[in-house]
Amino acid sequence: MNQQSGTYFKEARELHQKGFFNQAISAYKSAIELNPFFSWSHYYLGIVMVKLGNLDEAVICYRKAIDINPYSSWFYYELGQVLAQKEKVDEAVNHVRKAIELEPDIPRFYYYLGKILSQQEKLDEAIAAWQKAIEINPKYVKAHHDLGEALYIKGEWVKSEFSYKQAIQFQSNSCHELYYSLAKVLEKQSKLDEAIVCFQEAMKIQPNTYKYYYRLGLIFKQQNKLDEAIEVFYKSVDINKNFWHSYKELGDIFKEKGDVDAAMEFYDRAIEIKPKLAVKVGKKLEGYLDPQIAICRKSIEQNPKDFHAYSRLGKLLEKNGQLGEAIHIYNKIMELDSDSAIEGHISKAQVLEKQGKTDEAVACYQEVVKLKHKNDDAYISQYTSKNLKIENDQFPTSLKVRRLIVAGGGPTCVLNVLSVLRFQEGIGEYKNQECDDYVAILDSGLRLKQGVEILGIWNFKKAFASGQLSWVLKKCVNKSTTIELIKKVFNYDFDVVYVHTNYQSIFKESLEAFPNARKIVYGDSLGQLCLEGSTQIDDAYLITPYERTREAFQKCQVKCVEPSYFKSVIYDAANRVTGLWEYCQEIKKVLGNSITLVITKYYAATKQFLGDVQAEIEMYMSHVLANTSPGESVLVKGHPGSLSQNRATTIAERLRSAKRNAIEIREEFEIVSIDLFLPFLNISKAITFTSSSCVSLAYLNQSDIVLGFGEEMIQKYISPGARDYIRGGERVYYSQIQQAYRQKFQPISRFVEMKKPAKNFPQFPVLMRYKDFIQNPIDTTLRKSSLMPDQNQPNDQIFYEKTKDLIDEEFVQKVYQTYLNRKADQVGSSTWVKQLRETKINRLEMLAKIRQSKEFKLLLKNRKSTDYK
Repeated sequence: MNQQSGTYFKEARELHQKGFFNQAISAYKSAIELNPFFSWSHYYLGIVMVKLGNLDEAVICYRKAIDINPYSSWFYYELGQVLAQKEKVDEAVNHVRKAIELEPDIPRFYYYLGKILSQQEKLDEAIAAWQKAIEINPKYVKAHHDLGEALYIKGEWVKSEFSYKQAIQFQSNSCHELYYSLAKVLEKQSKLDEAIVCFQEAMKIQPNTYKYYYRLGLIFKQQNKLDEAIEVFYKSVDINKNFWHSYKELGDIFKEKGDVDAAMEFYDRAIEIKPKLAVKVGKKLEGYLDPQIAICRKSIEQNPKDFHAYSRLGKLLEKNGQLGEAIHIYNKIMELDSDSAIEGHISKAQVLEKQGKTDEAVACYQEVVKLKHKNDDAYISQYTSKNLKIENDQFPTSLKVRRLIVAGGGPTCVLNVLSVLRFQEGIGEYKNQECDDYVAILDSGLRLKQGVEILGIWNFKKAFASGQLSWVLKKCVNKSTTIELIKKVFNYDFDVVYVHTNYQSIFKESLEAFPNARKIVYGDSLGQLCLEGSTQIDDAYLITPYERTREAFQKCQVKCVEPSYFKSVIYDAANRVTGLWEYCQEIKKVLGNSITLVITKYYAATKQFLGDVQAEIEMYMSHVLANTSPGESVLVKGHPGSLSQNRATTIAERLRSAKRNAIEIREEFEIVSIDLFLPFLNISKAITFTSSSCVSLAYLNQSDIVLGFGEEMIQKYISPGARDYIRGGERVYYSQIQQAYRQKFQPISRFVEMKKPAKNFPQFPVLMRYKDFIQNPIDTTLRKSSLMPDQNQPNDQIFYEKTKDLIDEEFVQKVYQTYLNRKADQVGSSTWVKQLRETKINRLEMLAKIRQSKEFKLLLKNRKSTDYK
C-alpha cells in the first residue's frame, strides 16, 4: 500500500468506527483509487455499504476483495451474509462453507451457516452446524439458543430444554427471552410448575411484556387455578389493551364459572378488536341463544360486511324460530358479494322449504345455479366446439325425439355415454339427425374442461355445463324440491333421459323429474352398474357389464355396446384432448416405445381400506419392484382423487432410486382417462391392484396385466372389513380381462364370482397375457397402433407420422387420396392449405374434420383396403 493510499484507508477506518459512513465511503474510494489492489479497502467499503442498506454495492465490493485475495475467510463470510439478505440463499450457503473451508475453527461461521440452513428448513443440517459452533466455543449463547429453537420445532423437548439451560448458564446478563423459551419447552413436557417459575423469572427481568402474563395465565387455567389465571390475564390487558386473546380467555373462564353476563363483557371486547371471533365465540355459548344472537349483531355493527357473522346470525334466528327475520338476514348476505350471494340464496331457499314454499325455494336455488353457471361458462367457453353451444335457457321446440344426456363422474363417463349413443345409432335405435340432444355435463375444473372437449365428437344441439349443480341439489331439504329444481334447470320435457349409474341423487332424481321419459342408465368406468332405490329403469347400456348390487341385472334389460363403437369414441376423443398427443411424444422420448404403466388409486383416502398414505405407497412399491426390472421404462399414473398427496410423484421418485427409468404423468394430464393415451403410447404391460383401466388396456391394447393384491398383501395392508371386497374385486377384474382379451363380454356379478370355487381363479397377484387366453392369437402389431373399429380405414396417427415431412399442399393431396379416394378439388385444397398455414387448425385436426364429413362416412360403409399401410 502506498503512503497516500494508506493515509486515506486509516482516515476511512476512523470515520467508519465513529459512524460517519458517508465520509468513510469517500475516504475508502480515495484509497482504492490510489491502490485498487488492496483487498481490505474493498472489504471495509462493503461493510459500510451494508450499514447504509446498499446491498448490491456491498456485493460488488466483497466480490472485488475476493478477486484480489481469494484466501480471506472473512470476505466469503460477509458476502454470504449479504447474499442471504438478498434471498440468494443457496449462493450464500456456498460462500459461508468456503469461509469454513479456509478457517474451520471460527465458531461464528458455523453459527451463521446454521441460520441460513434453518431459513431453508434444513433443520438437521442447521443443528449440526450449531453443534459444531458449540464444540469450538462451549459458551456460545446464541448457538445454544438457536439450537434449542430448532430442537423445539422438531419436537425433541428434552434436548431443547438442555440447550436453553446451557444458554442461560453462560449468559452474562440475565435474558428474559431465554427464560421464556425455556418455559415454553417445559410446558410442552407438562412440567408446568417449572414452567411457571421460568415465566416468573422472565417477568422479573421484563415486567412489561404482556405475552409472558398471557402464557402464564394459560398454564394456571390448565391447572384449574382460575383466580390466578384471571389475575395475570388482567395484567396482560393492562399492558396491552388491544390484546384480544386475553379478553377471550377471560370470557371463557367467567362462562365456565357460570357468570354469562361477565363473560359477555369480555367476549364483546374481544370481538370489538377482532370481529371474526364472533362465530367462534358464539359456538362457545351453545345453549344460550340470546347471547349468541347479541354477539353476532355486535360483530355486524363492528363490520357490516362480515359474512360469517351474518351467516351465524341467520342460523341462530332459524333455531330460535324467527324464520322471517332469518330470511331478512339472508337477503342482506346476498348484497355483500357474488360468493356471499350464493350462500345467501341457499340458506334462504332452505328456510322457504321449511315454510312449505316450494316454488319460492326453487327460484332461489335457480339463482344459485345461474351464479355458479356463469363461472363455469367463462371457464369452458374456449374449449367449446362450434356445434356445441353452452347455455342455460329453454330448450328449443322441435318435432324430433328430445333426449337429455346427464354426464357426470368424470371424463370416463362421457366416453361411455358417447359409445352408447353411437351404438344406438349404429343399430338403428336412434339417429343423431333425428334427435334434439341436450347434454348436461356436471363436473368442475379440468374434468369439466376435458369433458367438454370430448363432447365435441357428437352433434349435441345444446349443452348445460355446471361443476356445481350436484352440489346445489344436495342443499335441498326436501326431495320434492330437488325434482322441481331439476325440471326448472332443464326447463323442458324430454322423451328419453340417460343417466350415469344412479347412485347419486342427481342421477336418480333426474329420472324421477321426467316420469314419462324412457329411462336409460349407462355404466361407470367400463361398465360398472349400481342400481339402488325404487326408480324403474327401462334399459342399461354397458361396455363390460358388471353389477355391484344383487338386484342390478334384475331391474332392467342390460345391453352390451359392441367393441367397435367404444374404440371409435376413444380414437376420436383422444385427438380432441388439448396437448395430449404432444405430451405423449415427450413421454416416448424419455421412456421409448415399450412402456410399463403403474396405475395407482387412493385406498388410504377411503378409510375402510387402509388409513395410512405411507403404507399405501409401501404397498405399491413392493408390488411394482417385484414385477419390474432395473432399467425398465415405467410410467406412473396418479388417481385424480389423490393428487393432493402426490402418490405418483413419490412412487416415481422411489422407482428412480431403484434404478427404474420412471416418470409420473404430469398433474394436468392426471385427469385424462388411460384409454385416451392408448392411440399414442404403446403400453406393453400394466401393473395394478384392481382398476377398470386394466380392462381398457386388455380390451384396446392387448397389454400384459399384473393384477391383484394376493393374500399376503391383503392381510398386511387392507383393513379386515374390506378384505372380502378386495378379493371380490380381484376375481371380477380377472374375469373381465379375460373377456376383454376375447373381445366378447357377458354380464359379471361380484356375488356370483365370490361363490365360485378358488380353483377357478389363479393365485393373485397374477400376470395375465393376451396370448394365454386366445387359442389362435392374431398379430397385434397393427391393433396396438390402431384403435379403429374397421381395420380397412386409415389410422390418423399412422398417416400423420408417415406424411409429416410433406409440405402442406402435398399433405392435403395425400389426405384426399387416402381418405376420400379422389384428387383434391382446387377450392377444397386451397381452403385447407390456407387454414394450415395460418395455424387455424393443425394436421390432426384436419384429419378429424375429414373423418366427420358426410363424404367420408358414406365411403366408409363400402371401403376397401387403402394403400396407406
